[in-house]
This record gives sequence, C-alpha cells and structure tokens, in this order.
Amino acid sequence: MQIYGRVEMEYILNFVIIAIEILCLKNFIEIFAEKNKKQYVCVLSIITLTLGIYGIDCVLNDFVIAKIMCVVLCMSFWVKFINNMKLWRAVFMSASFMCILTLLDAIILTFFGNIFEAGAGMAENDVVGIYYKTLLTRMIMIALIMYIKRKFAVGGSEYLINEFEWLKYLYFPLMTIIIIVGMLVYCDDITLHNNVVLSIVSLLAVMNFIVFSLIENVVRREKQISESKLLQNDIKSKHEYYQYVSENYEIQRQEIHEFKNQIDCILEMLNHGEYAQTQTFLKNITENLDDRIDCIDTKNAIINAVLNQKYRTALKKEILMVFQLQNLSENQIKDTDIVTILSNLIDNAIETCEKCNGQKRIKVKIKFNDAKDTIISVKNSVPNGYKFDKNHIVTNKKNKRIHGCGIKNIINIVEKNEGHYNIECSDNEFCFSIIIPQIHSLTS
Repeated sequence: MQIYGRVEMEYILNFVIIAIEILCLKNFIEIFAEKNKKQYVCVLSIITLTLGIYGIDCVLNDFVIAKIMCVVLCMSFWVKFINNMKLWRAVFMSASFMCILTLLDAIILTFFGNIFEAGAGMAENDVVGIYYKTLLTRMIMIALIMYIKRKFAVGGSEYLINEFEWLKYLYFPLMTIIIIVGMLVYCDDITLHNNVVLSIVSLLAVMNFIVFSLIENVVRREKQISESKLLQNDIKSKHEYYQYVSENYEIQRQEIHEFKNQIDCILEMLNHGEYAQTQTFLKNITENLDDRIDCIDTKNAIINAVLNQKYRTALKKEILMVFQLQNLSENQIKDTDIVTILSNLIDNAIETCEKCNGQKRIKVKIKFNDAKDTIISVKNSVPNGYKFDKNHIVTNKKNKRIHGCGIKNIINIVEKNEGHYNIECSDNEFCFSIIIPQIHSLTS
C-alpha cells in the first residue's frame, strides 16, 4: 500500500485502493472459513478496519516494514474476530494475502509497465498511472478469488450454479480489467484533474464487489431453499413410513378380531357337518389373505414399508411392478437416504406411467454387487414424445420446481456418499441407476 503524495485527490485514491483491498481480503478469507458474525457486524468491522489501515498508511508512510507489519497484524485480528479462528492461522492467511497482492503488483508494474507507459506516456511517479495499475491488480485478484471460491470455498454451493453460469458472472470483473487496461494504453490525457474518469473507474471497481456479493446472497438463499426442501422431503418420507406402519397396525388389530369371528364360524359349521360350505368359506378367506399380506419382504423393515406402499399404489393405478431384490438386511445406507431415493424414484415412475396409453410397467432392482456396493435401478415405461436430455430432465408436472427438487435430492444424496448415477432413455423406457460404495454407506 502506497501514499501517492499530499494532494487531496491522492488521499482519496489511496483510500479507495485500501477499501478494495479489504473487500478482497474478506472474499479471500471466505474461501477457507465461514464467517460467524451477523451481517451488520461484518459491515461495521470492515469500515473500522479500512479506516484503521488508512490511518496506519498515512502515519507510517516513511516506515515501510513497520507499516506492513502493522497492516498484517490489523488484518489478522479482524480475521480472527470475524471467523473465530486461531490467531496464528489468521496471521498466516493475512500474510499470504499480502504476499499475493505484492506479487500481482510486481507482475503488473514490471512486465506490463513499459507497455502502459509507451501508450499513455506515464512516468513511474505518475499518481494516476500507478493508481490504475494498482486497481488492475485488485480486479485480477477478485477475478481469481471468484473462480477459486467457486471451486474450493468452505460450505460452497457450486452445484446450484453450473460452470457456464459462473463464467458469465466473471465477465463483469474481466470487462473491468479490459477497461482499465484500455485507459492505461490508449488514453494520453489521464491526469489527477480528470476526476470524472477516475470516479467512473473507481465506482466500476466497487460495483464488482457489489455484484459478487449479490451473487453470493442469491446462491446462499438457493442453497437454504434446497436444503429446506430436502428436509421437508425427508420428513414427508418418514411421515409416510410411520403412517404406513400405523395403518398396518390398525389393520392387524381389526383382522385379529375378524379372524377370531371367522374361526368361531368355521368351528360351528364343522360341528354341524357342513363340510362343503366350510371348504368354500376357507377358500374365500385364503383369497382375501393374499390381498392383505405384504407381497415384498427384503428382510429390511424400512425398505419393505416403502416398496409395499408404492406397490399397492401402483396396483390401484393398474401399473405392473416387477421387483428384482435380495436379502437387504445388511443395507448400510441411512434410513432417511434410502427412503428419499426409493420414494422419489418410484413416485416419478408411477406418475410417468400414468401418462402412458399402452403398457404401464415399472422395474425395481435393489441388490449388492460382489464388493457389497448398493445398486439401485428403477425403470419405467414412458409415453410417446417423452422429452429427455442427458443433462436435464424435462418434466410435464405442473409444479416443475418440486419435481426438480426431488431429482436434486436424489443426486445430492448420491454425491454425498460419493456414489454414481446414470440416466438413460431408450425403447420407450426410462432408467435411473445408482451405485453407492459400501465404504461410504457405512460412514454416511
């Protein structure tokens, strides 16, 4: 950080640079740690830190080493306060930030200085020229931070914004960099007195941080909405399971009472020698039992509940369901995760089959491979003209956002467990396949 002279405009330019550096620091630190303070506390602390470093810069302008040490120390205490991290780590991160800024300054001033000076006729001690070069390094810094934050930020939400969208957001800082370079190379009449140009460029630089902050807030809000829907879906799945168990319990109580009456009736008919009628009566009871007893038994109560419930729903809608199952008593996937996966996949399959005019069929496969990884596959018939894209499922549901949330919930669970999924559509059949490694099933 440098003081460019004792002219009023020099102080203003220097203050703008320091403010931008503090905003760069804030975003740089958020790559490695999440802030633990409320928004208004962060804003007030940033203003205080900016004023403090500006004061240090003015007072210790002639003592470079002492100035740098004081600046790093102030940044370190601010980082410790905002992120509740250990002081030594805050010092390390603040010092690393200053080193990166210094390196960028050196690259711009050394390798591009001659080009800029040739184009703009600027001397090394020209205040505006140095200001633009310093501003250029800060814009490069924020572009790098945006990219790194997208890839590696703690608590990041990169799955909500794809690569192409993030590249569009990078256009703004990149265009700012191009404008600053153009000002340096092609403008010969940039002086301290050209306050309008200076103000526009400075405001453009500040706008980068405002836009970046708005993007982060939108992404954070989308992440909260997605997590909220995921939680609601888990609660819904649990509620359906408990409702299923409760209904089964009530049905069993009624059936026990009913069976007692039927046994009494059978005994009475046998006592009167009515064997033919008894045989007919027993046949009717057996047929009714076939409809009441759960058809699917995987030796896993949770999976049984989901599959039997969905099977009965499919039967009511005249949809054929075919199962390929094995003993799933050793399933290690969390109950909430397996319920979310199966419920969403089969619900989507049933709703798609309802739109079919011809054959309506769903195939469900759940098994372990030789490595004990869990394999889940759901195939279903699709209507003619079904829209399918490998990277995006086009739904005909009225509430497309909820449907998309169901698919996202499945994908999030698979990725959380470091599994893999595949979506295919061929021969009028849609298939969603999942494989979750055993090592992650055990620790999820």
